[in-house]
Amino acid sequence: MVKAVMYGYDESDMEGLFQSTRRKTRSTVIFILSIVAVILIIGIIYVVSLIFDKGLFSAGIKSFRWVFIAILGFGLLQFCGNPGAKLKSYPDSYKEGYIFTCFDNTEFYFTALQKQIVSTQELVNSAIGSIESKVKPHSYSELSKALEDRERLYLFFKSKDEYPLIIRKESVCDGTVEELKAILSAQLKDNYKTLRFKPIEEDVW
Repeated sequence: MVKAVMYGYDESDMEGLFQSTRRKTRSTVIFILSIVAVILIIGIIYVVSLIFDKGLFSAGIKSFRWVFIAILGFGLLQFCGNPGAKLKSYPDSYKEGYIFTCFDNTEFYFTALQKQIVSTQELVNSAIGSIESKVKPHSYSELSKALEDRERLYLFFKSKDEYPLIIRKESVCDGTVEELKAILSAQLKDNYKTLRFKPIEEDVW
């Protein structure tokens, strides 16, 4: 049995979620193409202004400025994501409460409680101890995949009605991260993946 408790998802969790699923090559290409598209439109406006009227250039830039912003914004969104907007989509209990998760070899449990409900450490400890008996159990077959990066685990559900579940490794309080990884790997098999990341560089003195 592995249990974890963490307080509220934040934008760094959403950034990790975005980076874990971002197709880096595609998003980079889209970002570059958006810049090229803006440059191309500006070039066309400039050429047209040279042929017909030089005053058309400034007028054209003003007319198309929102188009430029939209194109660049779309490209930037594909490249960087929008953690703030993603965070807002989660219920308040996931942003300003405690998220409890519990995993065993056959099923898992999770719930998020408002901070007011579990306002003391004693209540937090009590919730950790009894989570599996008070919330609905979930089958691992409900998950489409699980991803791991250096700091977190991300669980994705097949149902679009369920938000991705994020578990910071540091939040594991009963059992170990290695035990949790072993459970997820055994249950999800090829649908459990460890993301590649650069090794931490040691400080050179």
